[in-house]
Amino acid sequence: MKLKQQADLFDIMCVEVEERQATEVAIKYKIEAVPDYAGADFLRVRKKYGLSQQRFALLLGVKRNTLSGYENEAKPPSMISKRMLGLLEKHPELFWKYYIRA
Repeated sequence: MKLKQQADLFDIMCVEVEERQATEVAIKYKIEAVPDYAGADFLRVRKKYGLSQQRFALLLGVKRNTLSGYENEAKPPSMISKRMLGLLEKHPELFWKYYIRA
């Protein structure tokens, strides 16, 4: 039996999350909607950085076969993979810092 994937509020819209610290000072974070990436976008970004599927999959936190499925559009990308790709495009310096350490 296959479970139907449901979108939650964070996947649908931008929301602001408010966190109160012990000092009762409100801190607001904006959580953006998950970008609507297709498999071709994963291939485009991977080629842009000149990475193998194995290394790019490690960066995204998925298996190489999963990434291959995304790129060939045999498998729809998961929400978390789309989120990671969006972060990679917006803030590549964070990934390269991790990638260089690893």
